[in-house]
Amino acid sequence: MSPLFYVLFALVFLLPIPGAVYIAKHFYRTKPLQRLKQNHKKLAIAASLLPIVVCLLFAFVNITTAAIILFHLIVLLLLCDLIALIFRKCTKKAVSPDVIWIVATVLTAVLLVWGNLTARNIHATHYTVETEKPIGTPFRVALISDTHIGVTLNAENFPKLLERIVAEKPDVLLIGGDFIDESSPWPDTEAACTALGKLDIPYGVWFVYGNHDGGSFRNRQERKEQLTRLLEQNGIGILEDSSTELRDGLVLIGRADKSAKTRLPIEALMQDIVPEAYTIVLDHQPNDFNAEAAAGADLVLCGHTHGGQIFPAGPIGMIAGMNDLLYGTEKRGNTTFIVSSGAAAWSIPFRTGSKSEYVIVDIDPK
Repeated sequence: MSPLFYVLFALVFLLPIPGAVYIAKHFYRTKPLQRLKQNHKKLAIAASLLPIVVCLLFAFVNITTAAIILFHLIVLLLLCDLIALIFRKCTKKAVSPDVIWIVATVLTAVLLVWGNLTARNIHATHYTVETEKPIGTPFRVALISDTHIGVTLNAENFPKLLERIVAEKPDVLLIGGDFIDESSPWPDTEAACTALGKLDIPYGVWFVYGNHDGGSFRNRQERKEQLTRLLEQNGIGILEDSSTELRDGLVLIGRADKSAKTRLPIEALMQDIVPEAYTIVLDHQPNDFNAEAAAGADLVLCGHTHGGQIFPAGPIGMIAGMNDLLYGTEKRGNTTFIVSSGAAAWSIPFRTGSKSEYVIVDIDPK
């Protein structure tokens, strides 16, 4: 990680402190509290903390959700204050604190409702890549990543997503990591794996681990072992620094997640693969593009970034050097890289910086 990452990380966690003070002082200036202040100053001061208390109530459901609500309220209140300042400079008329407060609150609510709908509305994103290698007939790859079972995808709607993917008639289905996370309910995880096991896809379903699939640090290994058993029981192939030949001339390599201490370099994974074979690399985190291109991979599929789930997390992450690509496709040498924004949201049921998606990649011989 670059030093800038740690600076930005610290700022994000420190922002709520002055932000909470700013919100309380702003709410204190509204007319109802100013009238209360005339006879009950201490009560008015206590009442100014009401917006903070409301935000913190969401912490009982999810502490990250509470932080996101607070963050958006702070930013939109600052923006409204800036617009009010410009308006006053131009017209010599002041905007009431009540108006600023109401507009900022309504905008926060509207933005987060829209973000929730965006997180739940899953799009299909199609790419086509061409190759001169002898792969025979065209080959269609379906990719789902970052499903984080239990947040916006669960036992009820995950099978419906799979129905949509199967309708695309893929030759293979790849699961690009973070299938579950620390808070995924086990009944939903079991139901999701069962649904995957029932699929009839010509070259099967293949899985690589992400940085969240192992659960929390306290039970990481145990959780990973449980997930591994469940996947294997349902006939899902697991690739962890290993490869499989899907058909003649087409090889799938699944990498261990970047967080794994024993992860092998891509060169080691490709050293025994014949140059004529078309190689698809499934790598959860988009952090090793130069090495993968130098090793001669043909197609690299990633997830992890969520496309910048909450704005401006994505651009900040890129500035901090966290990822080689935030979202979409890029070509380096003869290697095509595709990064999916993922099919669900992590920890919080909002997306204000990207869409939810599954990816279809058509590999066409020239």
